[in-house]
Order: sequence, then structure tokens, then C-alpha cells
Amino acid sequence: MLGADHRFAAVSIQSVARRARTLRGGEPISILALSGGGADGAFGAGALVGLTNAGARPQFSVVTGVSAGALLAPYAFLGPEWDKQLTDAYTSGRAEHLLQPRGLGVIFDSSVYRGRPLEELVDHYLSDQLIHAVAREAASGRLLLVATTNVDTGETVIWDLGSIAMNGGPSAKALLRDVLVASASVPGMFPPVIIRVQDAGGDYSEAHVDGTATVPSLFHLPCCSCLETYPIARQLRFMSSSMDD
Repeated sequence: MLGADHRFAAVSIQSVARRARTLRGGEPISILALSGGGADGAFGAGALVGLTNAGARPQFSVVTGVSAGALLAPYAFLGPEWDKQLTDAYTSGRAEHLLQPRGLGVIFDSSVYRGRPLEELVDHYLSDQLIHAVAREAASGRLLLVATTNVDTGETVIWDLGSIAMNGGPSAKALLRDVLVASASVPGMFPPVIIRVQDAGGDYSEAHVDGTATVPSLFHLPCCSCLETYPIARQLRFMSSSMDD
């Protein structure tokens, strides 16, 4: 969670479920889990748009994403009104030059491809309007969660993008971008993303990569009956000053 001083604190997965249940009241909770797949993310985008066109697309209570699924997740979360931008992301040609080899530099660096093109692509579509829309939906109790892998510890870290959008302030866009890019940065193919963390222990930086390095998808998270023993989400980072652990 994040207090008024913009410092992180880890919270339990149980508190995530409690918050979702409280804010959603007695409504049934539906979950959409979007996994990886690289360029096959276009299939997921097409499926979402197809559901819209068929009039069969629900509003999901919880949307989770890892890798390419993390890039789809905000659009799945926001609904049909954002289908045009989702389609543009996969058909405009902006991603054609995403894979830029480092050449001989690969001998000295941590990845085959440069990270800047992916960062610029995500930054282009991560508009202030999108961030405000995510914040508005999150305020109703819906959850948008994305996973990355902490390079140093090997742990899965799950980020509440809705809380980041609501409480991140001027730094919200940069942090959202870094988390999304990190979740899609396949180790060895793209460089790790350095994310600055401020918590009770001080200010430091962490290196994060693709969430699928440790978990293929966030399927049962966070409202299943096995919260007490859920083995994957050992660490959650929340941008919220209102959640009690």
C-alpha cells in the first residue's frame, strides 16, 4: 500500500479479497486472467473485441495480466469504450520496430533487444485519460492486477494498477508504464526494468522482468476460497492509503 508520503508497504492477499468483497457488496465476482504469448497477444485483443461485437462481453470484477496479457489488461478492465485504442495498438504498425537488436552490444548487455522501443510503445498508449478511467473503475471496488518478477529475489510481485492510478499522483504514469513494461520484458530478450521503491526501510531500486518467469497466469487470484494457502502471490505492492492489512 502507499501512504500520503508515497511510500510502499506490502499487504496480504487476504486484504485484497476483503476489499473487493466489501466494495462490491453482494455482487458475484467474475475474474479474467490474461496470460503471456508474445505476438499472440493480438489473439486476446481480437477475442475481447469479438465479445463486444457479439454483445457478450461482461464487466469483469477482477482483471489480471502477465507478460503480453499485462498489456491487454487495462483495456479488458475498462471495457468496450476502449476497443478502438486496443485495436489501434495491434494494427497501426507502431509495434513493427519493437524488436531492435543490440548488435555487438549484446555481448556486454543483459538482453538481445533494446528496451526503449517497448517503453515508448507503452508510453504512447498510456494516456492521462486512460489512467483517470482506471482510477474511476478501481474506486468502485474492481481490481486490475499485473505481475512482475523481482530479479534479485525471484519472487512474484503483484501490482494493483487501480490503486496506482488513484493514489500515485504525478508519478502514476511513470510507475504504471514501468510495471507494464517490466511484466512484458522476457528475460534475456529485453532488459530488466528498474523500478524505484520507497518504503519504511528507505528508498531503493528493484529490477523487474516478465511475470511469467515465475507464474504463467494469475488465475485464482484474489477471490478464491484458498486464499490462506495461495502459493504464488507471496508479495503484493499496493498504491493505497485506505487498505488495512
